[in-house]
Amino acid sequence: MFEDYDSYDPSYHARVPLKRDPLSMMLRCGWIALSLLFSRHPGDAVLWLKSLILNRIKPLTFPIPWLTFDAIREIRAFLRPGMRVFEFGAGHSTVYFAQAGVEVFSVEDDRHWYGVLERKVREERLDRVHLYYADNEADYVGAIERSGERAFDLLFFDGSYRLQCLYKALPLLKPGGMLVFDDADFNWFEGKSFRVPPDWKKKIFRGWEPLSGGRSETIVWRRPGASSVGELKPLQ
Repeated sequence: MFEDYDSYDPSYHARVPLKRDPLSMMLRCGWIALSLLFSRHPGDAVLWLKSLILNRIKPLTFPIPWLTFDAIREIRAFLRPGMRVFEFGAGHSTVYFAQAGVEVFSVEDDRHWYGVLERKVREERLDRVHLYYADNEADYVGAIERSGERAFDLLFFDGSYRLQCLYKALPLLKPGGMLVFDDADFNWFEGKSFRVPPDWKKKIFRGWEPLSGGRSETIVWRRPGASSVGELKPLQ
């Protein structure tokens, strides 16, 4: 899933500590749980623990985007029934979006994970999910053009070739739409241009994320203009 394995620095980017002995992991889990418990949203501690436990038992049992908690809240407030989402990188977020009542188009390049998710979609009868498998960069980046859709309400980048996918997909975001770019703190994005127009509203969310023992940075942009879906009440 990485842009460049040679530039990956585990001491800078590791989502879990380098020391993974039981005592170190137990202390870290306790620290994270307490940090979340005494945050502005103490309920995140319960969601974090639940995501870790259920994901270890069986992946996709508790579908939640692998993003910072504040970014998840931002997305949840934006989603409306009838919206269309395109994801570069399929997974827990794919099921999450489908259960929120939107139509999801998603591309994945890990064959094993694609098979796991495909079975989940079939078992849950998630008819609004459209999965694509790509085994090379060209097919992965170009998957959004093969979807048959001309524009999307939300673009989600949490997989491979993120900058290339961003450049390809940026013109396909509807006015009023949302663009979500995860792991923006990875070192191969440092000094790179996201090419997002300066008049797009930008928010940066840093913090703990579910499904792991690490922190992350998620950037969310909103394109100016009115959403074509209309002003409906946020999903509960």
